Amino acid sequence: MKHKFDVKSITQPQLISLLWVILFVIIYFLLTYVSAKIFVVPRSTNQSDLLSTFSNSSIFGIQIELITVCILAPIFEELICRGLIMNSFFKNSKYGFDIILSSIIFSLLHQHQNLIVLLPYLILGVLLGILYRITGKLMYSVILHIAINMITMWPLIQDNIIIFL
Repeated sequence: MKHKFDVKSITQPQLISLLWVILFVIIYFLLTYVSAKIFVVPRSTNQSDLLSTFSNSSIFGIQIELITVCILAPIFEELICRGLIMNSFFKNSKYGFDIILSSIIFSLLHQHQNLIVLLPYLILGVLLGILYRITGKLMYSVILHIAINMITMWPLIQDNIIIFL
């Protein structure tokens, strides 16, 4: 039996969805900036642990960690929080309970220190959930998540970019 592969079955990224991703990146950084000014959000243990790990790693370790933090973790987290949770609980709730639940779980995956430190993760979780609801495709929330992580990690990437070349 021959299986015919149809190239047309692969969906091309939609320009409007990619524009949503760019808009949500901007919204995320604006909201976290404003919330940090209002609530004085301390550094999370998640961020402190990452910085400590990077400063104590070998060159190869830093490469693996950057790939994990910037690419693998966002894929895994989106599969769990948006793909599994949003499609299993309160699916397409008109009140957004699927988005709220996935955002709470997403923020708890990153932090358990105190409620204020959860705020940036909660904001990102809500934006990822809304984007997933708007586009209906997990790919765009993964792209947004990767973009946020790469922008956040850019100083470390920039310091270590020569290592990759």
